[in-house]
Amino acid sequence: MIPVRSRSDSSSDSDLPNKNGLYYTKWGLVVVFSYLLVGDFCLQFMEAVLPSVMPLQLDAAGASNTLKAVILGTTASFFNLILNPYISFKSDGMRTAWGRRRPILLFMTPFVCLALSLIAFAPEISKALQGFGLGKIFQGGLLPHEPSMAMLVLTLAVVVIVFQIFNTLMQPIFYYLFIDVVPDAYIGRFVACFRIVATAASYVFNMWIFPSAMTHTREIYLGAAVLYGGGFLFMTLMVKEGTYPPPVHANAITAWDKIRVYVKECYSHKHYLLFNARNAFLVLSFSSDMFIVFYLTKSLAIGLEDIGKVTANATLALLVLIYPFGILTDRFKPTRVSFAMMLIGLPMGLICFFFLTDRASYLVLGFAYLLVKSSIGSMDLPFYASIPPQERYGQFGSANQIVCSLFLIPGAVLTGIVMDAVTQDGAHPEMYRYIYLWGFLLSGISTFLMYLFYRSWRRYGGPGNYIPPAVG
Repeated sequence: MIPVRSRSDSSSDSDLPNKNGLYYTKWGLVVVFSYLLVGDFCLQFMEAVLPSVMPLQLDAAGASNTLKAVILGTTASFFNLILNPYISFKSDGMRTAWGRRRPILLFMTPFVCLALSLIAFAPEISKALQGFGLGKIFQGGLLPHEPSMAMLVLTLAVVVIVFQIFNTLMQPIFYYLFIDVVPDAYIGRFVACFRIVATAASYVFNMWIFPSAMTHTREIYLGAAVLYGGGFLFMTLMVKEGTYPPPVHANAITAWDKIRVYVKECYSHKHYLLFNARNAFLVLSFSSDMFIVFYLTKSLAIGLEDIGKVTANATLALLVLIYPFGILTDRFKPTRVSFAMMLIGLPMGLICFFFLTDRASYLVLGFAYLLVKSSIGSMDLPFYASIPPQERYGQFGSANQIVCSLFLIPGAVLTGIVMDAVTQDGAHPEMYRYIYLWGFLLSGISTFLMYLFYRSWRRYGGPGNYIPPAVG
């Protein structure tokens, strides 16, 4: 466990870094950072697998662009919309001897691993179901017309949905955990280390694992399940939570009372609505990037090995920049730095649309595009952590996810429909380049909303003394 002191151990404890009754020595800070970073590496590696490998699996099985977007975008957003508020609100109010976050992580982690294992054996499950003639029942429509391919796509969709349910119940709680245990004065540096580890996980995956995505698919999913399960359970058992004040909504007895309080607090203030809308359009712009791989592979004939190396090199470059970004974040505040990065990154989609036309230009512009987009993403975690009231961070975090999901559910479908239309159901793969223009449009909307939010942020104290607006 982490070397910490309780409040009663020493009268000098007030000089130590602390959070929720946990007083850390310098060694204690190093240890808690290490445990959380082990968990983050395993989580980020696991999170890299599905959005990178599954689009290729669905494409090989004959799924349309619309169906890919529904399976990987819309369904995830739907479950985020339904489950995230419940689990976040429940976790904020939970009080146990193990804390309010760890019990949920310990319970959900094995189910996430089981779901990954089901994805690994989806082709075998599909063949077994095909033996009952189910493929003929579901063929056609959005599914492929060939029965065995229809059954495979349907099986992949079902096991992905199972994974998304458990992952949605687990993942946000991990982010709430580190907010609960890392002292506020060290959050910027921790997030920098956090992003370094996440980038390292992405580098490992893209450099050495992704090129084998279509030849060792089962091994990739099973390896991710084992790594994630072992590392995440280790972290959860070793990290210690502190003590919390009584739940804010202890008097909200009925489900209706809880919903009424939740909606009133999270959606009644313009400041938080701008925050949520900015995030929603940014997430939507990121989600549309799943179609870039089809432009690269089908139109420009770029292999997965080249794509993996360019992505890995971009993450390696980000690895060098993350800690300086953390220092800038601590000095100039996350809102300022995030806004600046969005302004810098805004033209990249337009540049790639016009000038990314062959392998040589991809090696340069593809690298720059990924570096800028990942840099913007690396700024979002400290930005998210700095805006809501800290005592209700999980509640406001889930409220943000609801808005993002409400945008992503139709947005992902619309993106798939647009891609099917412009490529004529994939018959003209060179038209996938329009995904860059689509992303530029979404990024432009998000940047404008960020400008409006920045003005609001300055009204509530800005860089000198920001205080989250009162709600309720």
